[in-house]
Amino acid sequence: MSDKKKIKMICFISDYKVWDDIIDDFVEQFNKNFKVYPNIMLAASRTWEKIDNNANFLQAEKIELEDPEMDPDEFDAIKILSSFAGENYLLEFCMDEKLEEDVFVLVFDEDPTFDGLPYQNCVSESNGFYRRLG
Repeated sequence: MSDKKKIKMICFISDYKVWDDIIDDFVEQFNKNFKVYPNIMLAASRTWEKIDNNANFLQAEKIELEDPEMDPDEFDAIKILSSFAGENYLLEFCMDEKLEEDVFVLVFDEDPTFDGLPYQNCVSESNGFYRRLG
């Protein structure tokens, strides 16, 4: 058995217009309950699509490009979010197709392992690693 610390909390999004506030509220609840901030958020592809669509069409000004040298006007397609930053935390967005639509899981993993491959070609977190988005 591993002695690495891993904590999970199941959450849900009911209104995607305020998805970022919902995630932040659950992160703060996680911190209040467990005295640590989560560093990973797991969700199914349909949930991620809803977040991406709302972020791009309702809150595009909040999206920060990974490379600050990139010109945001170069992109016509919807930007796929890969992380979410709050005042005291950073969540890595990861795929878990076993979860229901509109459900997400916040995770604190003391020593996470990421696969580094596109999520369509990977196995699940249950195999010991997380499938990053983007």
